Amino acid sequence: MQLNCVCENVVTSVRSELQPYLQTLPVTARIDDKAGIDYSLVAPPTATAQSLDVDLKVRGCPGKA
Repeated sequence: MQLNCVCENVVTSVRSELQPYLQTLPVTARIDDKAGIDYSLVAPPTATAQSLDVDLKVRGCPGKA
């Protein structure tokens, strides 16, 4: 019973605090002057007792970063 309360608190914290913070992070990285990588989140983070999982969309974005 107590574990469910902890899990609910973690889920609430991830949604209310971590997710908005992650939305402020840059989602592109420059590789060189002609190439970059876009690694946008495609879904909200998922928290478990063992990990925090994120789904990323990774694609090249030439000339952008």
